[in-house]
Amino acid sequence: MGIKYYLPLKCPDIIPKTYVISMLLKRYNIQNIFSNLKQIIRNAVPTTILYDEPEYLEVMRLCRLNEDLRNQEFIEMWWRRKLANVLSDAIRFVPYYRRVAFIDPESISEYNSEEVLKTFPYLNKKIVMKEPENFIDSRFDKRKLIFGSSSGSTGHGIKLWKSRKESFIEGAFINYEWGKLGYIPRRSRVVRIAYEGRQKANEVPWRRLANRLLVSPYHLNSEWLGHIYEAIISFQPHFFHAYPSCMYELAYYISSSRLPSIECKGILLASEKLTSYQCKVIQENVRGPIIVNYGLSERSNLGFSDIISDPSNIAYRLNRLYSYSENKIDDFGNHEIVGTSFWSACMPLIRYQTEDYGLIENGIIKNLIGRQQEFLIAKNETRISTVPIEIDSFIWDFISKYQIVQDEIGKITVKIIPKKELDEQVRNLILRAFSKKWEDFFDVCLNIVNDLEKSSSGKTMLVVNHLHKI
Repeated sequence: MGIKYYLPLKCPDIIPKTYVISMLLKRYNIQNIFSNLKQIIRNAVPTTILYDEPEYLEVMRLCRLNEDLRNQEFIEMWWRRKLANVLSDAIRFVPYYRRVAFIDPESISEYNSEEVLKTFPYLNKKIVMKEPENFIDSRFDKRKLIFGSSSGSTGHGIKLWKSRKESFIEGAFINYEWGKLGYIPRRSRVVRIAYEGRQKANEVPWRRLANRLLVSPYHLNSEWLGHIYEAIISFQPHFFHAYPSCMYELAYYISSSRLPSIECKGILLASEKLTSYQCKVIQENVRGPIIVNYGLSERSNLGFSDIISDPSNIAYRLNRLYSYSENKIDDFGNHEIVGTSFWSACMPLIRYQTEDYGLIENGIIKNLIGRQQEFLIAKNETRISTVPIEIDSFIWDFISKYQIVQDEIGKITVKIIPKKELDEQVRNLILRAFSKKWEDFFDVCLNIVNDLEKSSSGKTMLVVNHLHKI
């Protein structure tokens, strides 16, 4: 059954000065004013100056060349040479690969790079979790890198590092694909319904940041949807960028309230599976072409659907300039998606198992499985998508997995498997970290367990909702 822990009624805590300053800035809206000013100035800077990393412009050039069949011989050679560089650099400069890859880096070339890749062992999240620092290229100073983490849909968490340059490169691939719909970075007005727009329950759930309208995914309920609709109409967006479930909630509200549909140039959906019914409702009430993005925080694979005409048969074109994508067939005949990024120089992940499944044929995933939609039901009965769940990085020092379970409306239990026995102080720190993120919407308790609930296919899920199965 596990052991449940609740926060003590009075728990002494030291509040850092930076936290107090941050709260004051937010309270008086100063932070948002400065963010807007910064973004406006940034938007006025020419692209060639703003994106000062030559790789950004190089990626855009390569993507254009790749669209022309006359350039395929050049692209093929570039692709093999890029893979060779990734593998040889990993063996030279990354501690983990120096230990597991018994290959002379000087022997790797564009002529044998694909064959050499097949000699590398597969890499899973458990291995990266165990020794994340050993995947960092020794040429980089970890203190100067951008830190993040990933838990995906399974509750496994890995620490990730990237450089500013890699962020620009990632943006280049996405901007190029969205550009096919007329998207112009820093110019197109975009409604973003996702985690970065989150607000507390009693706060106005949208704010404008230069050319973006950030909308909180936690406020898509009867109390706020009418106001959100009016804010969007006033904003006059060119594009929507959202989780499929959040886009559906907005579209369904428009339909059920018999409001005029919203016209736009494109709807960009990511991070969840899009169902046929949701797609139909969105298409009828937010009129614009829909494309769906498949990507990961680990940056191992990247794909986009074409403009969706048949939502029951969505396929993803994997970008071969972004990574090497392959399948690993498990004992049950399932095709797991595996990726080797071409651009993660700081922390290369080679033959990384994504825990997503789908057969890759000619660079296309025709039946992506493993990504589902899960919801939690808040105190006010709002359905909250679980995509924006993030946990503080320090927690991974103490746990190997976690899972969120809901049995009652407005209450959740966070189940964790600890790496070692946790004392009361650490348990309270972990519980307080989870509670701080969800305090307006859920009562939270902590449950230390030896195992987590699994799906019928044997996959450990990040969220188990016993109230509603979507």
